[in-house]
Amino acid sequence: MAVRDVPMAEFLAFTEPGDQDWSWNSQFRYLQDPENGHTEQLRKLFWDIKYSGQEEPVQVGPDSRLWDGHRRVWAIVALGLPTIKVDYVK
Repeated sequence: MAVRDVPMAEFLAFTEPGDQDWSWNSQFRYLQDPENGHTEQLRKLFWDIKYSGQEEPVQVGPDSRLWDGHRRVWAIVALGLPTIKVDYVK
């Protein structure tokens, strides 16, 4: 596991949201849409990270796409945190 603290601006600039050709704004709009069923998970994660910090890193693959942690990224952006813990998977 190669976990690093990465500045959020760098993470958002050099990491793609996932398997869709979406922008981060599109990804965040999708997650926040109540019809997609993420509302309660986002709310819980927001407060967990606010009070306990980011305990689990997000995973980024060798293709520079986010493999796991879309809701964590959303919460960290929403909280305005300066860094994100990232596990770069080989």
